[in-house]
Amino acid sequence: MISDKLKDYAPTMDEDYRPRLTDCCNGLLLLVDNCVVNPATRQWARFPPCPRSPTKGMDGFSYWVDYMFLMFDPTVSPHYRVLAMPYLPYRKDYKQQREAAEGIEWPPSPCIVQVFSSTVGQWEERELVREGEAVCTAADLLEGLDQYHDGVYWREAMYVHCTKNFLMRIALSESKYQVIKTPVGVDVVRHTVDLRIGKSNNSVYCASVSEYRLRIWLLRDSGGKMDWMLMHHTNLYALTTNDLWMRDRYGPNKIMNGPWVWTCYDHWRERPEKMEWDSDDDNVIEGIDEMEQDSCHRNIDTLILGFHPFKQVVFLHVNSDHEVAYHWNSCKVQYMGGHSYVHYFPVPPDVQSSFVYTPCWERDLPNGN
Repeated sequence: MISDKLKDYAPTMDEDYRPRLTDCCNGLLLLVDNCVVNPATRQWARFPPCPRSPTKGMDGFSYWVDYMFLMFDPTVSPHYRVLAMPYLPYRKDYKQQREAAEGIEWPPSPCIVQVFSSTVGQWEERELVREGEAVCTAADLLEGLDQYHDGVYWREAMYVHCTKNFLMRIALSESKYQVIKTPVGVDVVRHTVDLRIGKSNNSVYCASVSEYRLRIWLLRDSGGKMDWMLMHHTNLYALTTNDLWMRDRYGPNKIMNGPWVWTCYDHWRERPEKMEWDSDDDNVIEGIDEMEQDSCHRNIDTLILGFHPFKQVVFLHVNSDHEVAYHWNSCKVQYMGGHSYVHYFPVPPDVQSSFVYTPCWERDLPNGN
C-alpha cells in the first residue's frame, strides 16, 4: 500500500474530498481530478479535461473520468498516455434509448476513443478498427452498473475488461483492437463471480472466484490468435474458514499482526515500520489442498485484489476483513493483515476498487510539480 496520503501533496478539485483513483500503471496513479501522480517521488501533473463526446459517429456516447486508463512504461519512455473509452450514459427516455441501442453492435467498428499524450499535451480522437466479431449490442451496456472494469497495459497494448466479460486489446500504434472473450464466458453474472485481469511474470492473467473456486488463466498468443490456458484451479473453502484469522476477527490473537497498511482512512492504524511486504518471507500459515467436496454456498466474501507483478501470487480479500497472498505455484498462503471495519461487508463503502502498486523512482514526470 501507499505510505503517503495523496491529499498532502496531490491537488484535488474539492478540498473537502480525498483524491480518488481510477487506475494505476507501473508506479503512476490516475486520479479523477485530471491528474497523474507518482507517490514515490511525490510528483504530480495535471492534464486538460477530456472532450465530452466523439466529434463524429457514435451518437449518444460520451467519455467519463471513471472509464479512463493509464498507459505508462518507464523502461520505454518517461511520457504517459491516458485512454478514454466511450460509454453509453443513461437517459430519461430509457425505453427509447434501449430500443435504439439494440440495433448497435458492441463493440463497434470503428470504435472512437480519446487519447491524451504527455508528449504533445493534448487530447486526440482516434478511430480503432475491430478484429473479431461483436460480442453484444449497445443495449447490453445499460444492464449493469459498470460498462468497463479493470485494465492492463503490457507490451504497448492496453487490455480493457469490458461488461459482458470480454477484453479489448487496444493497439494504438496499429489503430486497431482485438476482441478477446474471457475464459468464464460473456454471460457471467458479476455478483456471483469475481473476475479480475492483471499482469504478472510478463504475461496477462485472468482470475475468477465463484463458490469458493479460484481459477487462474494465462493469456497466450497462439499464432496471432489469443486464447486462455488454465494454470491453476483450487477450492478456497479451507482458506475462508481458517481458524487463525477467525479468532483474530472475533477475539484477541497476537499471532495475526501482518504488515498490511491502509491509508484510505485517516483513523485506521498504520505501521510505518512494516510498510514493505516480503513475498519471500516465511510468513506462510497454510497450504491449501484441493477439497474433494464442493461447496454449494455463494462465495460473496472472497474478492480478488490483484496480481503480484513478478511472482505467481494473487492477492485476496477474505472473510470481509483480511488480506492474504496466495502462491498458486505452491498452494501456500501468506497472511498480510486485516482491518477493523468488520461491520462493512465485504469492504468499506467507499472502497470501490484495488490496485497493486509498484513504485517508480524516476523523477522525470513530464510537466510534473
